[in-house]
Amino acid sequence: MVLLLAFGSYLVHRGLEDADRIASVVGVFLNVFALILTAGGVWLGWKAGRSTPEPEPGALVSRLAGEIRRQLIREEAVRRVHDPFPLAVRLDRAEDWLQDHEENVGAAPEALDGTLDTIIELYHRVPSGRVVVLGRAGAGKSVLAMRLVLGLLDDRSGPDDPVPVLVPMSSWDPREKPLDAWLSEQILATYPFLEPLGDGAALFEDGRLLPVLDGFDELGETTRTTALKMINYAFSPGRRIIMTSRVDEYAAAVSEGDVLTGSVALRMQDLDFAEVTRYLPLTARKPSDPGAGGKWRATLAGLAADPASPLRETLSTPLMVSMARAAYSETAADPGELLNREMFPDSESIQVHLLDGFVAAAYDQPWQPGEPRVEDPGRALRFLASEVYDLYGDAINWWHFSKAVPRYGAAAIGGVLGAAIGALVTFPRDRTSSLFAVGFLGVTGSIGVLLGSDTIEPRRASTSVRSVLRSTLSHARYAIPVALGIGVAMGAATASLADYAVMMLILGAGMSLAAGVGETRSRSESGQTPRSLLAADRRVAVLAIILLGTVFFLSRWDRGIGEATLFGALGAILAAILYAWPAFVVARIWFFLSGSFPWRVIGFLEHAHRRGVLRQVGGSYQFRHALLKDRLVMRALEGRSPPRWADVVIADRRRPALWYWLKLPFLYINRLLLPEGKAQANDVLAICWSDLGRYSRAVICAEAAAAIGDPDLRENGVLQTNLGLRYGEAGRLDDAYETLKAVTHERWRRFGTGDPHALSTRLNFAALLVDVGRIAEAEPIVDGLVKAYTRLLPPSDGQVISARSVVLRWRLLRGDDDAESALREWIDALSRDGRLASIGTETALAMHCARTGRLPEAEHLLTALIRSYRPWAGRPARLERLILRLQRLRVRQELGEQDLLAEAERIARRLDRWLGPGHPDPRAAAAFAASLVPATDGAALVADR
Repeated sequence: MVLLLAFGSYLVHRGLEDADRIASVVGVFLNVFALILTAGGVWLGWKAGRSTPEPEPGALVSRLAGEIRRQLIREEAVRRVHDPFPLAVRLDRAEDWLQDHEENVGAAPEALDGTLDTIIELYHRVPSGRVVVLGRAGAGKSVLAMRLVLGLLDDRSGPDDPVPVLVPMSSWDPREKPLDAWLSEQILATYPFLEPLGDGAALFEDGRLLPVLDGFDELGETTRTTALKMINYAFSPGRRIIMTSRVDEYAAAVSEGDVLTGSVALRMQDLDFAEVTRYLPLTARKPSDPGAGGKWRATLAGLAADPASPLRETLSTPLMVSMARAAYSETAADPGELLNREMFPDSESIQVHLLDGFVAAAYDQPWQPGEPRVEDPGRALRFLASEVYDLYGDAINWWHFSKAVPRYGAAAIGGVLGAAIGALVTFPRDRTSSLFAVGFLGVTGSIGVLLGSDTIEPRRASTSVRSVLRSTLSHARYAIPVALGIGVAMGAATASLADYAVMMLILGAGMSLAAGVGETRSRSESGQTPRSLLAADRRVAVLAIILLGTVFFLSRWDRGIGEATLFGALGAILAAILYAWPAFVVARIWFFLSGSFPWRVIGFLEHAHRRGVLRQVGGSYQFRHALLKDRLVMRALEGRSPPRWADVVIADRRRPALWYWLKLPFLYINRLLLPEGKAQANDVLAICWSDLGRYSRAVICAEAAAAIGDPDLRENGVLQTNLGLRYGEAGRLDDAYETLKAVTHERWRRFGTGDPHALSTRLNFAALLVDVGRIAEAEPIVDGLVKAYTRLLPPSDGQVISARSVVLRWRLLRGDDDAESALREWIDALSRDGRLASIGTETALAMHCARTGRLPEAEHLLTALIRSYRPWAGRPARLERLILRLQRLRVRQELGEQDLLAEAERIARRLDRWLGPGHPDPRAAAAFAASLVPATDGAALVADR
């Protein structure tokens, strides 16, 4: 009502002629807008009339049981579990310390030993209903979990019996989300027709669902103990639960925490050789000559005569047996080659060969109509494993493909598509207008792709007017203020304040509606597949593009068909940012042009699933086994030439500064619209300003964040740590020292070595001490840092790399004789892996060479570092380059070179302009320049600084 009154007052103020013109344009817009809403309401009403009443909870749970049964039966068929028969894996009780007291289990369980065929009987012998299944890699834990779920489904006698639900654990981060919330999210995302029952976690609490958590070992090493504690906390005694894990990973978590309360642990044993001998011959066709024996006859006879053979050890797990079957039973290859000790000296080499052979055999089959034609499926699989799989929780989702596209590639494709749209909508027109439209939409497309490159979940068309209105109003809270602000700014610049304000207000409402026509999940559709999710998101994205394009078109109708068409295309581009399908199209184009992945992405994934390489979990895919994924990653790394370490130094500094400048307005708007999140907003702003090299502004934002203080962030010391880092960047070393010292001691006192965040804070403090030369003070902090990290994190983790780099720099400054060789080996090892610790590590090595009199070597190292920077590097990288140039000038002076004053003054002035006179780097540059001139002039130069 307020907006209508304001609009009426504005029309009266403009006069009758202008009011009539504006009202007619707005009237056309409102008529079309009403037509769209009316048509949508009729369609939604028709859908509602055809829809069936909400089913009863018991019916939905029974429907869930049917969906799970069909899905697992299909998965078993893909894995050929029953062809010719399931391998008889034996199970017995694990070590006593890996399971709970018998009193907590409920009673003394009977004998708990059996095989895969008797797993249901074994489970029913456990009074608490809590079982942990342990086994080594490839032992068949996931297949056992599937057999267990299917057996429990067959045992259901009524709708009130719980439905077992298989949930992979790899996507859970217990530091980010409680178990109940994560389970609810997983169950509703995989089976969205359960949403009418409310919170998915309640289904577990009420005993309607029995969680079967598969892959405890796939959680991060530092989170497993926490995860086990959270499971015990979330599942009170009496609630049944089943979990699978590798032995060592579960044992490590138990030794640092506790067992799964009330649980019995079963260990999967290696396959008997007799079972392998019975199984493999039946997987190959019969020989044409009955007297010749089967394909595996000679190989198995050789294994029987040599119990210590590495092949016999390899074939002790179901996974490797299935790999051997695929590589040899169904191909012309001779399995006898596996007995060759020169080719395969150990079990690991055989395992690698079988994994490679499995992938080759999976695609060495005749092409079928409808299957995608792929020249090199191995390359596509390696790309999936190394670039896409680990982006979000160890799953392959089509809407995550856009995250694997380099930003410059996405921007280039978006610019080309936008320019193409501009050329189409402005043809034929005068040349100047057409070129402007092409350029404008090209730039808009590039920016749109950059802003929309963050992952967006797939959406479906809303099925009720209420949900459309609710979602529209939710988006309007942000879209209308932003659009209105842009309109006011444009109007103020063109003396047409009210015109632009009204226009942008209408456009903001249109954007809200375009975003509101879709919802994240479907409430009725079951059996989600990646293809169905893509089709649903594509439909609603096209609807939103047409809707917002029409709104933008009508908003400029009074300016002529050309400008209206241009704005309509702009609206279509903005609508595309809101949905996952357009970003996926950009990713498809990029991967196809670069040769990384075939054009038919979904078709390739479905084909890989049918060939047994991938497994389907709801609307996502996963690799059949972690060993297969790890092997593909290694193959991908083997095919890459290691980059020069000087080129890798600033790899993390090459993101275009334009990206940060584009983010800043949205961060400030977010801070205004969400006052409850000001601390986080200021902290993000500080990081953004730091990435732009505006360290003084970064300090202001970081101080504001620390002063406001979110309780959780304040308690964990995040804001104080970031403030200390910003102080260090701005050259306020004393403030950085005091801030990091306080937060380091507090976090170390509260959390100790068991918390990676406490170690990270301590690492930052140690790095500051080393960089400022306070070696004695750094010694007790640095001592043991790498050991603590190595215990908590894998060696490839970035924190471990940073810690070791700090320790080596510390040893170098202490004068350790072996530090230089160790540092060089460390740099070479990192460069072979395409990684590097920091610019300070290489600079420390160069300056050590200078201090020890090896001036030419120092100059060579510094020159390589300087040349490794690219012209498009951001301001922080340019600052680093200036400081490196200053260091090289000092080395060149030591070498006796003359005429260095002019360059030294240029460096000093630029550092002074960028960092301010209070920063130590400009002062050091001025002092060096002063040392190159006579005493009187030099003193004046330092005073000027």
